[in-house]
Amino acid sequence: MLGLQFTGLATETPRGKDAFAITPMAIVPPRTFHVSWDYPSDRQTPDLVFNLYSSSDLSLPLKKWGLRTNIPGSLRSVVLTTDRTADFFVLTASNSTGESPYATR
Repeated sequence: MLGLQFTGLATETPRGKDAFAITPMAIVPPRTFHVSWDYPSDRQTPDLVFNLYSSSDLSLPLKKWGLRTNIPGSLRSVVLTTDRTADFFVLTASNSTGESPYATR
């Protein structure tokens, strides 16, 4: 059985007093940003879809990045929001023949 008794900024547990620091946290409002790319219009097919992958950790292999969104092949940009302090992106093109390699530039 675990019992806690709060006394000021410290708690008392069966093992004795434990002090906990109070850390103020800032709530960061989501930021909106625009991602755009070029793609040859003569290679556009009716079933073309762009897949936007993202990660906040550049050390992760690209295969482990999460799919952020799919964009119709007729578009060349997307507006997104994030509350993370860093986001990195890669893009692929996909149609009935498969998915392209990652476009990192």
